[in-house]
Amino acid sequence: MAGGAFADTGSRQHGSERNAIRNITRLANRCRTLGVPVIHVRFVVTEGARGPTPERAAV
Repeated sequence: MAGGAFADTGSRQHGSERNAIRNITRLANRCRTLGVPVIHVRFVVTEGARGPTPERAAV
């Protein structure tokens, strides 16, 4: 996915260089094979909400 909130951070390129999607897929498949639950979590911080980073934390 091009663009997005973190486009300027270099995280997309870093993930591509490290084969993140392929590695996560392999890990999830192995976990499933071993009977380890694989849990998917979608984390959304709405505009103006307190977030998990120091920049967005309550003061």
